Formats: sequence, structure tokens, C-alpha cells
Amino acid sequence: MNRKWMPITAGILCIIGGGFGLFFGPIAFIGASLLASESIHSIYRYQIIGATVSIAGILSIIGGIFSIKIKKWPLALTGAICILYIASMFIMEFTIIPIARRSIPGIFAIVVLVFTILSRKQFEK
Repeated sequence: MNRKWMPITAGILCIIGGGFGLFFGPIAFIGASLLASESIHSIYRYQIIGATVSIAGILSIIGGIFSIKIKKWPLALTGAICILYIASMFIMEFTIIPIARRSIPGIFAIVVLVFTILSRKQFEK
């Protein structure tokens, strides 16, 4: 049975999630600077979250590219783990959105991680 669809699907979802992280990371970083009424600790917290989500977005895009090419499984796994981090930050930080809608990126992140782990043998060939 041909299972090359799993790493390709994981790579595409990884690139989409990385773009999501690259979109919301700078928004959190810059938005924290605009929240002058908040305490200084929460401003720094959002800046750190924004910076780490942006870095995780870059790593997940790189991992998605390697997953689509079906090369270097550790980089593809790193990208999948970064997607899980981006989704967890989205679930924890955007509390104004109902939890049912916030959990959708988490489901996609788990799917990406499972597809990447199950397709390890595809990378070894």
C-alpha cells in the first residue's frame, strides 16, 4: 500500500500552521507594545510568546518543506512539534474565542504529528 500521502499531507498542514504562526506571532509581539495600560509583566509575556511563535512558525515551514520532499525526518518532526506549540499557544492565549473554536488548530497539530511519526519509514528510503 502506498503511504506517501501521509508525509505530503503532514507537510502541507505544517506549512499552513507555520504561516498561521508567522501571522499571529508578530501580531502578539507588536500588540503587546500597544497595550500600555497592562502591567509590564504581561507586556513582556506577550512579546516572548509572539517571538517564540514566530520562530516556531519558521521552523514548522522548514519542517513542512522537508516533509513534502520526504527527506530528513528529524526536521519534519521538529516542524510538527512546532505546530503543536503554536496550537497550544493559540488555545491558551486567545480566551475571547470559545474553546470549541480554539481547539481546532490543536486537532490539526495532533494530526500532523501523528502523520509525521507514522511516516518515518517513508523517510528512510
